[in-house]
Amino acid sequence: MQHHSVQKLVVVIMDAETKEVKERWQFDIECDKTVKDGDFKEVNLKELHALIAGILRQITASVSFLPLLQAPCIFELLVYTDKDMETPEDWGISDPLLIPKAETVNLRAFNTNIHKVDPKVSYKYIEKS
Repeated sequence: MQHHSVQKLVVVIMDAETKEVKERWQFDIECDKTVKDGDFKEVNLKELHALIAGILRQITASVSFLPLLQAPCIFELLVYTDKDMETPEDWGISDPLLIPKAETVNLRAFNTNIHKVDPKVSYKYIEKS
């Protein structure tokens, strides 16, 4: 994040046995590439903590609309970076692990003046009988 190379973070929750994707939490990140590393100190930490707390409250409140996950689950963390970024050798290439015919809910975006984060969650809609 400090080098402005991360464009998107995605947490994918899958059924541990079938590997079917159940939820996909996506955080699109726009970086102001004109900001130098030392300028991070100018971010108001109190405001930043309040913004992050707001996102965490939204994530917690999502249990009211997300389908209940009954089976044991695992997760994958996908990191989308600039093409010229050197990646750790133990990282691999993955497909995007999208959910066919997903329902998507946009969460409230926040802006630190250096990073703009636009979160959303996609999930497999299960019709209630």
